[in-house]
Amino acid sequence: MNTSFRFRSMLACCQALGIACLVGCGDAPPNGTTGSGSEAAEGAGADSDGAGGSDGAGGSGGETDAAGGARASSAPAAVKDGEFQEGERPSTSGEYDGEQISKLTSSGSLTNGGSVKLQATVPDSGDTMDFVVAVEGDDGSFQVTATKNDNGNFVIELSLDAGAQAENGEITVAVAPVDADGDVGEYKTIEIPIVGSGTGDVKVTLSFEEDTDLDLHVTEPGGGEIFWEHPSSESGGSLDVDSNRSCMIDGVNVESVFWPEGAAPEGEYVVEVEHYQDCVGVSVDYAVTVTVRGEWKTFKGTFEAEHAGEESRREVTSFTLE
Repeated sequence: MNTSFRFRSMLACCQALGIACLVGCGDAPPNGTTGSGSEAAEGAGADSDGAGGSDGAGGSGGETDAAGGARASSAPAAVKDGEFQEGERPSTSGEYDGEQISKLTSSGSLTNGGSVKLQATVPDSGDTMDFVVAVEGDDGSFQVTATKNDNGNFVIELSLDAGAQAENGEITVAVAPVDADGDVGEYKTIEIPIVGSGTGDVKVTLSFEEDTDLDLHVTEPGGGEIFWEHPSSESGGSLDVDSNRSCMIDGVNVESVFWPEGAAPEGEYVVEVEHYQDCVGVSVDYAVTVTVRGEWKTFKGTFEAEHAGEESRREVTSFTLE
């Protein structure tokens, strides 16, 4: 089987309907992929298209972007836009001149092929700040520049390699601020739950930030659809993580569909997300990551609380495995 595959996003549909769409400038998309819309995403450093949504389709007006590529380090965990440094994490310096992290929280659980957002509270700080992020057991650390969100917290996105053999448990993540001179402040640690999920040729994960009921739908070549009501297909595809069904909150906030090695059929796959039921009464940000033989692309978006239900279902992307 040829390992090439091609993505198609909903950007062109957004433009045709007059919906605001955000084109995200991320890493290079998976090799052999092309995008649709105003520009095709090809080659290293190219722009990549995102999937958009409308208010009528359960979206927030298209606050959606996409990025992808190959992993930038050998460590199973990675920090978005972070610079990886091998060896022991930098030590706290007595010369550090700045405020310390007063609080560190996460948006939920982490699964292989998924992501989670860390929020660091640093009183009396500017709008951007540098941080060191280290995962216990990894040989290395990341340095990243984070920006404050609307709540005044610095947001750091942590992901886990889709091919990692993750087991249920938890990981310890340490985060420290870095001042203008490069001196490192005190580390704050947090335990993040790990939810193990399947690995294989094709893997799609949905991660979301609120304790609500979002559903992942993946339609495989031939028309078979995998979702909560039909969790497996004849080809071997499987929904192996299903979270917060009917607002029975488990706090996992992750869903996963995968095909084992050698099982994924050739042809077009369609990835959709549905805000099946609102459990919290607030908008919810989500990220969908598609991984094919170690290369990945992530699409992000938002559902408004009032747009939950069957009509919220939206296509995030489609891709062809050749």
